[in-house]
Amino acid sequence: MLKLEAFSLVGEVMNVTAVMLQTRQDEVLAIEKVLVEGLRFDLLVELPYSYLLKFIKLLQGYVLFMT
Repeated sequence: MLKLEAFSLVGEVMNVTAVMLQTRQDEVLAIEKVLVEGLRFDLLVELPYSYLLKFIKLLQGYVLFMT
């Protein structure tokens, strides 16, 4: 009986800890979002050298084709 009660208590503590960690994670993500928006940081900025990246991919394909 004592072992079952101990396991039950451990399970409850683990559940509470998991909920607390999830809440803390949500808080951190919300703060990060506010900071990123406040700094006007845009994660969807297009690379200025997209034509160069396309050329490199074509060149890699050409090299693979030639070997």
